[in-house]
Amino acid sequence: MCLKLWSKIASTDQMTEMYQSNADELHMVVKEGEEGIKVLLDQLLALLSQPQKYHRTVVYYVYVSLLSHIKDEHVSHIIETLTMDDDELADEEDSDEKSDEDEAMDAEEDEAEASEAESSGDDDDDEDVDPETLSRLERALGKAAVKRKADAMDEEESDASDVDDAEMFAMDDRLAAAFKAMAPKKENKLAAHMASAFRLKLADLLLFTLSSQNTAASVKVVGLWLIIYPKAYSQHMIIPLLKLAKMQLKQDAEGHNSRKTIGLLNIISRLKKAHLPDGEIVTLLDQLIQEGTGISNPALVSAVASLSSFICSLGISAEGTCSDTVLEAFVGLFERFMSQEDGLIGCELAIAAVIKHPEVFVSRSKTFLKAGFNSDYRIFRRTEAVLCLAGVAKSCTEYLRGSIAEPDGVKPRFFASVLKLLLSTASGISEELKPTLQKHLSLEPVTENETTWNTISKKVNAACQQTCGKSAARVLDAIQNAVS
Repeated sequence: MCLKLWSKIASTDQMTEMYQSNADELHMVVKEGEEGIKVLLDQLLALLSQPQKYHRTVVYYVYVSLLSHIKDEHVSHIIETLTMDDDELADEEDSDEKSDEDEAMDAEEDEAEASEAESSGDDDDDEDVDPETLSRLERALGKAAVKRKADAMDEEESDASDVDDAEMFAMDDRLAAAFKAMAPKKENKLAAHMASAFRLKLADLLLFTLSSQNTAASVKVVGLWLIIYPKAYSQHMIIPLLKLAKMQLKQDAEGHNSRKTIGLLNIISRLKKAHLPDGEIVTLLDQLIQEGTGISNPALVSAVASLSSFICSLGISAEGTCSDTVLEAFVGLFERFMSQEDGLIGCELAIAAVIKHPEVFVSRSKTFLKAGFNSDYRIFRRTEAVLCLAGVAKSCTEYLRGSIAEPDGVKPRFFASVLKLLLSTASGISEELKPTLQKHLSLEPVTENETTWNTISKKVNAACQQTCGKSAARVLDAIQNAVS
């Protein structure tokens, strides 16, 4: 209906024809049912790419209404468009306008070419050609180029007659690239500006997709999967958006153009968790590390760290356990951070998963303990290792406090093992790193209720004597003295 209305009030005959044509095509799409959704999406993107502001509101309304029908391939199509080069996006935006204006321009171009042909002879004699431009064109023409000798043209040496069809097509491509390279900077800036505006609108569509309750949960989650098969790689949402954010930051150091993209990455990191196969999680983490290293923008660094912890959560089962394969992948990332020489892996990326989900890394706490005491590592990296230990310690103290709340559920051997872990950590840590650990290790609430504590002590003392060599109360005192 809007297209019909716009066709009546359009300022030019070409725009009227365009709106009418789109309306007729959409009428056919409606008859095709869900199979025509992609065609409809193409129409919406075409309208959205144009500079008219009134297009955006209508397109947004229609797209939100379609969210219950949106599937993985539709989201993939938006992402593919979003990650196009500036020139490609500008061409997409210009294509509709140009197609409507071509017929009107043909007559004018014919007249202009005729007049140019009459005056070209005089102009060519008076105008000098830039040598660099001439060289670029000669390389593009290849065999068909006229050879130059001592600044003179030797037409007899041109091999144009020997050029076959294949070489002619290749020459066309080279000429297009040469003329594109010679395009004025003003045109490049205009293309970048138009592409940036279009990307912001496309990012809005993804925002609606991720935040709407009408979007199928499978679309939100499957959009994050790293499909191992190359043809389906575009279905994965995190990596293309991360690449786009990096590209936008290169174009705009202040980050105005990248804010919406980084916001989408943050939304993804807060999506409802879903358990994925180990192989896909490890591959996804590898891709994140590859694209997330060497980043300096604080907002993007934080987003990448959040994505790392989110990817870790995809491997945690409903029972709170995590497979050795996934744990080894994240511990391996930490070890690469500790031993790296180039410093490209940031500490936020390296430890985010451990800080967010310390409970699943308790069995790997020895790795963090060794790293914290390794004098071969720089002190700031050892501090990050202690932060990982502190996260594990915090998880342990939360368990101890939970035991006080429900003393009947205490398992003596596990309780004693947690105390031993805390004692080993607190006793072996260096003095300069103790304040970091102390912030996360508060055990006073455990012994506040004497009656409950006495009940637990009687239950766990035998296991503590066997595991730690002393009673539970003495182990707690030793831990507190070690970090004080």
